[in-house]
Amino acid sequence: MAGGTYYSHTVYPVFKSSGSSATARAEFEAIQTGFDKFPDLSVSNAMKILGINSGGTAVEAITSTGTGNAVRATDPTFTLTDTTTNDASTSQHGWMKKYPGGTSTFLRGDGSFAGTGNASMIAVQRSSNTVLAVADTSKIFELTGTFTQTFSAVASLAVGWYVVLINVSTGDITLDPNGAETIDGVASYIMYPGEARLIYVNEAGTALKSIVLKSFNRTFTATENFTKPPGYTYFSGLAWSGGSSGQRNNNAAAVSVGGGGGGCSDFMLLSSLFGATEAITIGAGGAAVIGVANGNIGGVTSIGSIFNIQPSNVWYNGGSVYTALVALQGSSVTGASGYDGGSSNPTGYDNSNSIFGGAASCQFQTKVISGSSIWGGGAGGSVDGSGNLAARGTSVIGGSGGAASIAGNGTAGTAPSGGGGATQTGTSSGAGARGEVRMYGVV
Repeated sequence: MAGGTYYSHTVYPVFKSSGSSATARAEFEAIQTGFDKFPDLSVSNAMKILGINSGGTAVEAITSTGTGNAVRATDPTFTLTDTTTNDASTSQHGWMKKYPGGTSTFLRGDGSFAGTGNASMIAVQRSSNTVLAVADTSKIFELTGTFTQTFSAVASLAVGWYVVLINVSTGDITLDPNGAETIDGVASYIMYPGEARLIYVNEAGTALKSIVLKSFNRTFTATENFTKPPGYTYFSGLAWSGGSSGQRNNNAAAVSVGGGGGGCSDFMLLSSLFGATEAITIGAGGAAVIGVANGNIGGVTSIGSIFNIQPSNVWYNGGSVYTALVALQGSSVTGASGYDGGSSNPTGYDNSNSIFGGAASCQFQTKVISGSSIWGGGAGGSVDGSGNLAARGTSVIGGSGGAASIAGNGTAGTAPSGGGGATQTGTSSGAGARGEVRMYGVV
């Protein structure tokens, strides 16, 4: 033992001197006093650690579960508060960080917990919302139906988290991050049918981002809003105006003319022309005629104020294609013509067929069959004053026209854009078919 602290020996016994029991006892008592400064070897002191007491006068057995220089990490009552003061970092040693939970994140060399980069990609089918969480990283979700898909907070997902989402149905899937968080810089947006995206946490760990893996392909058959999804340079597709209905003249000795088909146009519009939402207006088909009247003209189909497809100005001619206000590449244009529709005239000419425009119905001048179109709607059939029926026109891509009748009802055109068939004395002519928009994105 170090001299002076626990025990200091005397000069007893002196070399070659006589012994003294009293002096010997005093020496032993000094040794005993030194040992008395240590705690007992007893069960009550089992597994404790030794430390000098606060007075600096003895060694004591210590049990400590708080802070300080004497803290036993193996003590079953040892606890820590949820603070990060002494966490390890790239510049110093320290405590290991608190586990974030889950089974698919790992501690990186920079001290962050992140998803593994080489995890297996497991396919999961889903038709309703379950919050996407840490454990979902690297999974492929095949989504069906129409619902809102939500996400855990980005802070819990952490950098390195990702999933692949695929809309494999005809429904619309809304992506909605946690609380006020964003995805691709917006609060939410729709994944339209067919679209596939890689969704991931950005490098800063503050928001969700995505990469388009496969474009959507959405068909609009009724008027509704289009919510612009991020990640596209253009929106492209086909649009049809409504077809016109056939005539009803209630006169078996006079020509009754079918309705012209609606026009069709392809389009490729810069995504920058679109607002956050744009109204997709689907032109209605011309209503069937019940009284004695000419056919009713079909309606205009439009994409906001960017682009529209016009019907003809008379029921028997085919619809034409125009861009209104904004041309395909963004320059300002008013009423710029695209594709002309087929046309016919009761006084002489009959140029009823078309390629993109709607077909015109037969007026028995130079033809005895109503016009057809490749992309636009086919024209409805007609009937002359001698009871001869002109066959309805057809379309390769659009809808065909409806058949005419002498005493029966005219047949409605088929969607999109087919013209309705005429009748002479039937109860009603055939209605024109509605328009349509088929849209997809171009990255």
